Formats: sequence, C-alpha cells, structure tokens
Amino acid sequence: MDPTTNLREQREVRQAILDRADAFTQGDSIEDYNQGMEDDACRLAELSEALDCWLVKGGFLPADWSKA
Repeated sequence: MDPTTNLREQREVRQAILDRADAFTQGDSIEDYNQGMEDDACRLAELSEALDCWLVKGGFLPADWSKA
C-alpha cells in the first residue's frame, strides 16, 4: 500500500462528502444528497482502515504527515 496515495484519496472522498452535504444544506434534494454518499462513506472507511493497519504494522507515514 502507498500511504501517500491512500491519504490523497481519503482527502478527495472526504471533500466529495462535505461538498454533497453543503449542497444539501443549500437546497439540493435528498436524492442528490444520497447519490453516491453510501459508496463514498464506505470507501473512506476502507481507506482509513487500510492506512491504520499499515501504520500499526510499522509502515511509513504519508509524505504530507512526515514533513518536518
């Protein structure tokens, strides 16, 4: 696993979820809100779990987390 790629994808999925939630509060329908939300939430959980397991097993940090 590449932790830097994982973190990048986590950030992209997180932003998609936040954008969808923001659009919903601005008046988008519940159907628009729900479209893809379950997939995004599951993907974010998978990525988070993979990165956690990687780090617990002694893997190196993503590049953005290892800067001095």
